[in-house]
Amino acid sequence: MQFFKNHRLKGHTLPLGNIELTAANGKPLRTLKRQYFFTIQLNNISTSHSFIIVEELTWPIIIGADFLRECKGNINFETMKLGLKIGDQRDQINICHQAPSTNISVANLEQEKWEIEQEIKQWTSPLLSQNQIKATQCQLLDAKNIFSSSPGCIDTYQHKVEVNDDQGFRKRVYPIPKKVEAAVQEKLTEMLSQGIIRRGISRFISPLVVVKKANGEIRLCLDARQINLLIHKCGEAPLTLDEIFQKFQRAKFLSTIDLTASFNQVKLQPESQQYCSFQFKQETYCYTRVPFGLKCSGPALQRALSRVIPEEIQGNIIVYIDDIYIATSTFQEHLEVLKSLFEAFAKHGVTVNFKKTILFKETVEFLGHTITRDGVKTSQDKIETIQNFQRPTDRKKLMSFLGFLQFYGRFSPRISHIAKPLRELTSIKSKFKWSDHCEAAFNQLKEEFKEQIILYHPDFSKPFYLFTDASDVALGAKLAQKNDDGLYQPVQFASRALRQAELNYSVYEKELFGLFWACKKFYQYIAEQQFTIFTDNKALTSFHKMKCPNQRIIRWMLFLQGLNFDIVHIPGKENVPADYLSRNNPEAQTSPQLFNICLAVRPNFEALQQIPDQQQRDENLGTIYGQISNGDLEFENYKIDNGQLYFKDKGQWKLAIPNTLLDEFICQVHIYYNHIGINKTMKICRQNFYHPELTKRTTYLISSCHTCQTSKIQNKSYLNPIQPIPARQKGEIVSLDVMGKLPMSTGQHRYILVVIDNFTKLIRLFPLRKNNAVNIIRAMELYIQQEGQPNLLVCDRGTQFTSGMWEQYTSDKSLAYKLVPIRHHEGNITERAIRTVEDQLRCYLKDQPHKTWYNYLQDIENNLNQVPHDTTEATPMWAHQGRQPSRPWENILHLKNTTTIPQQKIRENITRNRHRKLRKTNNSRKFTSLNVGDLVLIDQTTISDASKKVMAKLLPRREGPWVISQRCGRNSYELSDVNTGRIRGIFHINQLYKYTNPRHELLT
Repeated sequence: MQFFKNHRLKGHTLPLGNIELTAANGKPLRTLKRQYFFTIQLNNISTSHSFIIVEELTWPIIIGADFLRECKGNINFETMKLGLKIGDQRDQINICHQAPSTNISVANLEQEKWEIEQEIKQWTSPLLSQNQIKATQCQLLDAKNIFSSSPGCIDTYQHKVEVNDDQGFRKRVYPIPKKVEAAVQEKLTEMLSQGIIRRGISRFISPLVVVKKANGEIRLCLDARQINLLIHKCGEAPLTLDEIFQKFQRAKFLSTIDLTASFNQVKLQPESQQYCSFQFKQETYCYTRVPFGLKCSGPALQRALSRVIPEEIQGNIIVYIDDIYIATSTFQEHLEVLKSLFEAFAKHGVTVNFKKTILFKETVEFLGHTITRDGVKTSQDKIETIQNFQRPTDRKKLMSFLGFLQFYGRFSPRISHIAKPLRELTSIKSKFKWSDHCEAAFNQLKEEFKEQIILYHPDFSKPFYLFTDASDVALGAKLAQKNDDGLYQPVQFASRALRQAELNYSVYEKELFGLFWACKKFYQYIAEQQFTIFTDNKALTSFHKMKCPNQRIIRWMLFLQGLNFDIVHIPGKENVPADYLSRNNPEAQTSPQLFNICLAVRPNFEALQQIPDQQQRDENLGTIYGQISNGDLEFENYKIDNGQLYFKDKGQWKLAIPNTLLDEFICQVHIYYNHIGINKTMKICRQNFYHPELTKRTTYLISSCHTCQTSKIQNKSYLNPIQPIPARQKGEIVSLDVMGKLPMSTGQHRYILVVIDNFTKLIRLFPLRKNNAVNIIRAMELYIQQEGQPNLLVCDRGTQFTSGMWEQYTSDKSLAYKLVPIRHHEGNITERAIRTVEDQLRCYLKDQPHKTWYNYLQDIENNLNQVPHDTTEATPMWAHQGRQPSRPWENILHLKNTTTIPQQKIRENITRNRHRKLRKTNNSRKFTSLNVGDLVLIDQTTISDASKKVMAKLLPRREGPWVISQRCGRNSYELSDVNTGRIRGIFHINQLYKYTNPRHELLT
């Protein structure tokens, strides 16, 4: 159709019954569905004819035999002229034009096939006998048609590229060096003839990149960084290294198959081809096959090959991105796998690069590892790279070195331990100063990889032996199996330092925890089979007989009871593999201060399913439960419904929570809503649950939360009373302010517009790319559309709110607004809301890059709107929208949230709580007294670093805890490390915050 548009031909499109277009070899190419009828002029002859529309023809128009018959065509090959006759019209047309040339010819193809045959006939392997070599050569000759330097075309799968944004983009074309320009043009012509690309039109133009291969040839790739940002992530997760290594277990024969231009063999769906486009010499080309450079290229090839490779041989084949590995224990099995694989390739159009294919080897290289029939070793060239690594001169080079070593962590149990001084240098909290300790650690790490270390393949027909040990500061473990000589050969090592809360465990708890941790670490090896544990703690041999264990130990025991093992006691001096690891852990020697702010995964409240059982076992509830269920007594305030005991509290039936589940439930609610305060936690718990000590336990537990103590603002004293602007109904007064500057998110956002209704306390968070009137007006338009237009806006005196554009906008919308005095933060309630948003972000971003703050914005908004507000005593969602938020335990326990608070009650609560706060703030300031031995926190002093995308506001506010070692004056104290006694310095009392040890493990 593009031909007709370019030449402005006028005609009519006619329907066409589905006609199959086939190649000369009979292979179907595509279905034709349209034809075009128009008048053509050939020299002096004019005639009308219908033409079938075929995309991607070499020539724009081809005259067929039916046309020649109609026009009585006669070809004279001596004069190279075509004679035509239509009625009385006669004419002759020159036909001496040459067809467009390609790099592929019959002679070239025949030459390539002949060369491949010669290579096959000369192929040999020192691992095989002469008969086996001949059998392999015969197999290869039978499959010679799949060996080609041209990529095939897999017919079982077409890949679909899904993008998030359909706006399109056009990246600047990279200049192509003149020296390779001709080679690029030749390559494009070749790819056109092979059907890998086509000429077309696209709104998604990525730059073309020329990559020179080792053999001197060039490869054309896309710089697909922009389109990769828009492409949906593919769902397939690649196999882990452990899973891949297990497939090579006991393999005597190994082979690697290299596909010719692997990704280019996978077809793209027609609608996806526009996303893979580039320009060269002002011509636009679209890939019809998957190009190199897309983040979905690997998964696309994996999907295609999974539909090609027969299921019966997939157990012997490992596909990793574009590499195919074959592993078998016998020659005959290997040959049969090759035969099945090659037949499948021939059937479905896959081609193989024979020159890069390696067959029948004892070892293969895989991701920097050397794989043998016995086990896995580090590649020799990687060992040489480590030995030749120069001393790092900055953080970037040091992190590169440590990251390189960490990839081989399974081969040495001491990498993380030795590297502690080096890891400290990577912290932005300290200057990059290379010390003698760093030099010693650097050299010792090199020494660890001076020789190849082998980890043996696990043999699941033999028993496993697990060595575990725990010291005061660390855990160590080694998984091993016995060889034929009765010696223990390693399968894998593991060790780690104990965390802050774990350091407080008793000796027995540390030993049991070490056993639990090691079993979880090696679970994939030891599950569903008998194994033996060696420990130097004799008490562990009878851990299952322990009386009155705490909840933490019960969880460990429940996990261990699902495993089948024997525990054998050995003296510490004989438990060398594990004992050495735990007691020589330099990382644990100094007890690093870690900020364990929050868990990435929210609690699931599965423990609440045990409520009926725990109620019956409870000392108080159990008696009542039994009397009601047996019909002995009836209680006015107790009932059993659906097997659960309820208590009537102030006219509302609430689930009676037993003592054993109370603390864990309170902590889970606190963590689920990202460390909300004590009052909010109590109000949520009280909605459905009752316990006489709920208030006391909530205060007791949450006041000791490590995350809250280190991350949230602690008001040491009370300032002048706040006089808020009173609001009597929804939408009467709305306050707004801008939070930022934040690290730039992936969507180029750097600010947050915080909008809060003064009456209902509903908070809305809008991300902004720039802090200006234009973006704020857009956000306010969205707020008004969703929540309604307010009567009065309260904002600060920022330039965006004093600009003419803002004044014009509020005038056009008939919006009254009030500007609070400069630096008078109490006049705008969003200042307090911003502190809460910062606390929430700080908790979310503990272990995440700060630029990902945008991903948590909606969660933070939901958290703040779904928990009761201290002033209204209702959730902002209920006060503003008249609906209650759903709680995660309602579906589990079949509960309904029937709590309602009328608007009048909300007004009364606001008035009462405002007066209460005024009375409270009028009291004299409170001072804290500290004593030697008390634990305290100090303010975090880390500053923002734009180069590392770290913002000080999103870091924990405080660090610690530290212990007061002595008093140095009336208001000064000396602080030291809790574990090592290292002096931190002397601090004024106003810089210290009293710290309470977490009273529950979930709060650490």
